[in-house]
Amino acid sequence: NDSDVVIGWGNKKNTQKAIRFAQQNKLRFIKAEDGFIGYIGHPAKQGHPLSVITDEIGIFYDARQPSRLEQLITQANDDILLQRANDLIKKIATFGITKYNCYDNSELPLSLVQRFSLFDQPTILLIDQVAGDLSISGALATEADFVAMVEQARINHPSAQLLLRTHPDTRFGKKKGVLANLKLSGLTIIDEACHPHALIKQVDAVYTVSSQMGFEALLLGKAVYCFGMPFYAGWGLTTDTKICSRRGTASLEQLVAGALINYPKYYDPILAQPCEVEAVVDLINLQYRPTPQCSTL
Repeated sequence: NDSDVVIGWGNKKNTQKAIRFAQQNKLRFIKAEDGFIGYIGHPAKQGHPLSVITDEIGIFYDARQPSRLEQLITQANDDILLQRANDLIKKIATFGITKYNCYDNSELPLSLVQRFSLFDQPTILLIDQVAGDLSISGALATEADFVAMVEQARINHPSAQLLLRTHPDTRFGKKKGVLANLKLSGLTIIDEACHPHALIKQVDAVYTVSSQMGFEALLLGKAVYCFGMPFYAGWGLTTDTKICSRRGTASLEQLVAGALINYPKYYDPILAQPCEVEAVVDLINLQYRPTPQCSTL
C-alpha cells in the first residue's frame, strides 16, 4: 500500500529496527520530533503537547544530512509568508513564547534581579546542554566544543561576566550537563528556575553549541555565537565555528517561516483539532498561568 509509512522518533537508537523494516519492505520512513513551540506545561509533568515535526528527509538537529527544514527555509520567499513570520517574531517576543511554556511568568525572578544588579560589566550567557544529547553530535560537535566555547567567550569579552545557564533537566539529578560537570573556573552558575526569555533579555550575547535557546536569542535580537551547527546556524544569522555547505544566506523571517510556520504541525488541545502556529501562540498567551508542578524547572 503506497500510503503505508513507518514513523520513528528522531535519531534515537530504538528507531534503527523500524528503519530497517521500512527499507526491507520498501516503505516510507518518517522521523518525528516535538516542535519548537512544544507544550503548555512540561512533558515530564503532564504538559499539553502543541506540535509535532515530521521529516522524510532527515531531522532538524542532525546537520550531517539534509532535512526538510533546510528546504523550507530556502524556499520561504513569499511576501505574505515572510510578513506572517515577522508578525510571529513580534508576538513570541511580546508574549514570552518558548518550547516548554511552564514558567510562572516571563519576568526575571527576584533572586536573579538581585544578582544581576551586582554585575558592573557586560554579561555573556553560555548555554550548557545535557551530556550525550543527540543534538550535540548532530550539530557536528563534541564536548571539546563546549570548552572551546568558554575559551572563545573569554577572548572575545575579556572584561565580561560569563554566566553559565545549566540545563533544566540536570536539576532533577538524573542527567549531567557538559560544562557543569567539568566545573570550569571563572563561570557564574545560573541554575534558578527562570523563563529563558527573561534571562536572554538581560545579557549582551549568547554562546551555545546547539541549544534551542540560541534560536530564541535570535528572535529576541541578541548576538548568537554557535559552536555546533544547529538548525538556525549556517544561514548568516549567527557567528559560527562550523560550516554546512548546503546552507546559504537566509533572513530571520525565512528561518522563522520554515521552522515555526511550515515545518511543524500544530494542535489546539482545547478545540482538539489542527491549527496554525498563530492560534497556538494566542492560546499560550491566554492560558499562561502559574504551573506549580513545573516550579523546579
